[in-house]
Amino acid sequence: MATIAEGAQAAPVELRILTHDGALLQDRHDREAGPSTEHLRPIYEAMVRTRLLDQELGRLSEQGRIGFYATAPGEEAASVAAAAALQPNDWVFVGRRELGVALWRGLSPQRVLDGAFGNASDGAKGRALPGLVGSREARVVASSGLPGNHLIHATGCGWAARSSGDPIVAAAWFADSAAESAEFHTALNFAGVFRVPVVFLGRSRGPKGALAARAVAYGIESVLCDGGDALAVLAATGRARERALAGQGPTLIELALGEHTDESDPLRRVRRFLERQNAWTDEAQRALDEQTTAAVTAAVAHAGQAPPPPAASLFDDTFARAPWHLAEQRAALANLPGDR
Repeated sequence: MATIAEGAQAAPVELRILTHDGALLQDRHDREAGPSTEHLRPIYEAMVRTRLLDQELGRLSEQGRIGFYATAPGEEAASVAAAAALQPNDWVFVGRRELGVALWRGLSPQRVLDGAFGNASDGAKGRALPGLVGSREARVVASSGLPGNHLIHATGCGWAARSSGDPIVAAAWFADSAAESAEFHTALNFAGVFRVPVVFLGRSRGPKGALAARAVAYGIESVLCDGGDALAVLAATGRARERALAGQGPTLIELALGEHTDESDPLRRVRRFLERQNAWTDEAQRALDEQTTAAVTAAVAHAGQAPPPPAASLFDDTFARAPWHLAEQRAALANLPGDR
């Protein structure tokens, strides 16, 4: 009988395509199949917009103008590049650090900031935490903020798509802390047994390979990927999507994120790569920074001045027909003095 140590698999090799200075690794044999500069430029631009909006949301939170917001510097490739590997009709399930996914799917800074301020223009009517923004039209589903909850929803969505013959996948981002939740086990167990077309993208700051190794217990394909390498994230997610659509089941991608430094910054890596291809200039960078900063500043001013949702909206989106006690409470609220 083999012991656990004897039967253990070798540590997975980390998928990496770019060096920290934006050069292609010499041992990459599939670089010809990588994205063109025309494809990579909008990914980089979305990463920059994500960084600048993320920083502004952090400042607003520190000033007490919005609720708690968890900034995510250095995680732009893990969100934007992965989202870019999916198709618009795929459903995406995001957590608290996937601002880049929402922006890539077309949600504007104004939409994000309305949600952060929880004003009357917020589609969630002020009920969600800052940064947790969703859109049915863009097929972006925001989590409740609790680790792992949305993983079950993603698995269910993928199962529904497979059952109905809809050629799409579901993708869910999560922090490595969610791997300790019961929802993580339930989602991956069901997905593995029924070969659900779903891609799990776990952001990890722990020992490399520890999260990916969990997939073995569920019979799921796993990939260890440099989460700061946009090209590697793009490639890993694209392959996982192809596997899912081919009926080969789910994939767990561990997006390894080390300490965020200037040298390992994902924006710097993509920018240096584009500069090496003569596809980016300092002038283009200044124009992008100025345009994004102006848009974010205007969105903050508008969102901060907008009124809150009407108090009666507390009763919306709960029951198709309100029970008697809620109907009475709503009527009592309407009769209270003041502007409601």
